[in-house]
Amino acid sequence: MVSNLEHSAIRRADDRHTDADYTDVIRARQLVYRMREPRDTEMARTLFHKVIRIDPQFAPALSGLALTHLTDLLMSWSPEPDTCVPRATQYAQRSLELDYTDSLAHAVYGITGLWRGQHIEAVSHLDQALELNPNHADAFAGMGLALIFTGDPVASIRQIGLAFERNPFPPSWYRWALAIAQYNSARYHEAVQTLQGILDLNRFHRRVLSASYARLGDLDSARTQREMVMAETPGYTAADSRLHQPYENPAHIQPFIDGLVLAGFPAGDSS
Repeated sequence: MVSNLEHSAIRRADDRHTDADYTDVIRARQLVYRMREPRDTEMARTLFHKVIRIDPQFAPALSGLALTHLTDLLMSWSPEPDTCVPRATQYAQRSLELDYTDSLAHAVYGITGLWRGQHIEAVSHLDQALELNPNHADAFAGMGLALIFTGDPVASIRQIGLAFERNPFPPSWYRWALAIAQYNSARYHEAVQTLQGILDLNRFHRRVLSASYARLGDLDSARTQREMVMAETPGYTAADSRLHQPYENPAHIQPFIDGLVLAGFPAGDSS
């Protein structure tokens, strides 16, 4: 993916940019792709903004900035999660206006489209991202999310598998997406195994894990995960998951909500 940035830089080389500017953008993208801690995206944003101050029309920096906000959403790092999608969309759209061949911008715009309720547009942009860069792991994983939220979890499992093939050290959101697809395919044991591969589970991971354990009849393990979630978010109800998972057909989230209730989560408002 960094090589795509270098190709974009070559396409748009001009006198305003020094080697240091390009190096800043490459370093920033490496930080985001590392996805180890929130500080990675914070440092990356600092570098991207530094380059954008020099040239507000430098598309690779804008798409990289969009990626930082999408990463904060998918990794649950932002203290203001409601701002992630609008900001990622804004920067990705601006990047596409300047360079429609930016695979990363298409991927980010596509994934955020799911949370904007624009599922058809999301798939279109993810298709374009993959056409521009057939080895774009995030675009494959993003297409996996699109397939989940448009009701085809079996195809999603295959798609996310292609993302793993292209990124053998994936960020945890790949596993979160895969676990949802496995859960929705009634492959609960596989969902548990997938989530156990995440070193630092957050509340979103634990909800899927708890529901999966409950479906397997392991109510003790389901309760353990539930208690950890409720300790962090005491007011959470199973119905709240409708706000976090952007299904095109709201009925497709019901099996997950039923699993959460089976695990002992408060049901909440079903309307």
